Amino acid sequence: MRRALMAMVVAAVLVAGAFAQGAMVGTDEFVGSVTMGYTVKDLATMAGTGNPDATAVLAGKAIVLFGSLSRPMVTQEEPFEAVVELLEGEWVDEATVALHRVYLVLRGEAFREFIEGIKGMRALAIATEATLGTAPDGSPAVYLVVVAIRTIR
Repeated sequence: MRRALMAMVVAAVLVAGAFAQGAMVGTDEFVGSVTMGYTVKDLATMAGTGNPDATAVLAGKAIVLFGSLSRPMVTQEEPFEAVVELLEGEWVDEATVALHRVYLVLRGEAFREFIEGIKGMRALAIATEATLGTAPDGSPAVYLVVVAIRTIR
C-alpha cells in the first residue's frame, strides 16, 4: 500500500514536472508519509469548523496540493519567511464561484527569489505541519509549511 501510494506521488510530481516552468523550489527530499486525499477545499472546510483538532488527521504527514497563488507577503527577512494564499475555485452555479483557500508558509532562502512574480500562477505544493490559525480577514484558516513547490503553466 505504501509503495503504491509513493509511486502515485512520484508519478504526479513527474507529470507535473513535464508542464512546469522551472525547477522545484524547496527541498528535494522528504522522509515521512505523504497524502493526496485532501484538497484546498477540504482544508478550508476543516478551518471553518473552528475545531483546533481538525487538522490532527494530517499530523506527521505531508500533503500534495494544487491551486493558484496570490501575492506573497514577506513576514520575516532573516531567516526568510513569506506567506502566500493557495486558492481553489469551485463553480456553485452558472454565475457564482466559491473560493477556498489555505495559507502556505515559505521558509528559507530558496524561496526568496521564487516569490517574485508568482501572483496568479498555478502551483503544485508539497506541504506539512498543518495548523489552524487566523487569516488576515479574521476568519479561521489552515496554514501549512511548504516542503517543495513548483509553478505550472
